Amino acid sequence: MGTQAPSASVYVFTETRIDLEALDRGSVVQVQLPASRGSRSQRRILSTTAGSASFNNEETYSRSCLASASSIYFSRLNNYPRSFLWRVLDHNKFLELRATDLRKTGNIKAEATVILQLGFPSAIRKGGVALVDDGEDALSVFVLTKSNDLFTLTIPTKSFCNAATLEEDPARWCSTYRPSSFTLSTPHRLAAGSPGLLVIALADGKLLKLTRKHSQDGSIWEERSYHDGAWGSSLRGLINWQGSNTVRYDGMVLDQNATIAVDFSPSRTHLLTVCVNHTFKIWNLARGSNVFSMDLLGQGREPQDISRMMLDVGSPEILRIFEADGAIAGDEYYAITYSPHDGGQFKIWAIRDADQGKLGVRILHADDILRPPDPDSDPESKTVWKVADFKVGGGIQDS
Repeated sequence: MGTQAPSASVYVFTETRIDLEALDRGSVVQVQLPASRGSRSQRRILSTTAGSASFNNEETYSRSCLASASSIYFSRLNNYPRSFLWRVLDHNKFLELRATDLRKTGNIKAEATVILQLGFPSAIRKGGVALVDDGEDALSVFVLTKSNDLFTLTIPTKSFCNAATLEEDPARWCSTYRPSSFTLSTPHRLAAGSPGLLVIALADGKLLKLTRKHSQDGSIWEERSYHDGAWGSSLRGLINWQGSNTVRYDGMVLDQNATIAVDFSPSRTHLLTVCVNHTFKIWNLARGSNVFSMDLLGQGREPQDISRMMLDVGSPEILRIFEADGAIAGDEYYAITYSPHDGGQFKIWAIRDADQGKLGVRILHADDILRPPDPDSDPESKTVWKVADFKVGGGIQDS
């Protein structure tokens, strides 16, 4: 290595440290969920105090502290708590939930110090956790497991302040469902638009839409699958037609049309997706049709280019949707996508009327190259950087 001092890295964020140790004695509540309705569950409150965590070996520490997946969900509820950190732990068998609000709203005196650790009968799938609030001070948590079960958990937010408010019997707030579509297609990624609207991306490129009425629990869902422009209603629409370009991920074979990033429009009328084959798509949820499709960088691609442009399935944080106060007249909302190809570029998509296809969707600043800043500006540096995630500021981002 040379003697020249390295260049200073670029800092484009502000850090806020979150202490993950339990604050109060007995603040960790573990619940082992049953494999099916009617099965017995186990619930226990762990006696822990701040700084008391100890681990006998590296394996114990890894199972208890190192998450295989995690994220923070910012709800639109008015009452505290509103922000929730979820983590998948212990070989993907436990989902941990805790409040992470940095400040309180109103005159609430209670502290949200309760940590919920929910054990599942089988491992949680990668991309198989989704949170959404119901607008009534309850958090809806959806979990897909390797046994192809969909768990629906309805957790009152006050349970994070007082564990006693969470019903002893999980059957009152937890229900399971196994979609019949999973017998022919493997689930790959889960997205929640509302407590009664889910979309599951399947490994063969299809999308499964699940809906339920407000009065129904998570044991009853209506299934509709769609792919390439229409809801699948025939046997042929359910058969796995594997394409020539596929990738292997988490024990699955994903078709080139498989969705790796998915989000809902602010009105929940459309679904926006990014596929393995470097394609950005918009779907009409009512009609079940693909109304817009374009290369992620807006370029024309030949069929032989597909294998070269395939995206990393393990990097799903490449799509963000937001509304802006100063939106251009006629624009309903915007989407930002990131492609690691051609030096790594962002594209800003303005959606006026998605159902009009290319007439209603356009790329803003199409001639400009929007790249993330290089954290290491030293031209002699051989460090390879990869965009792991990004957020949108200055607008009203959709949760």
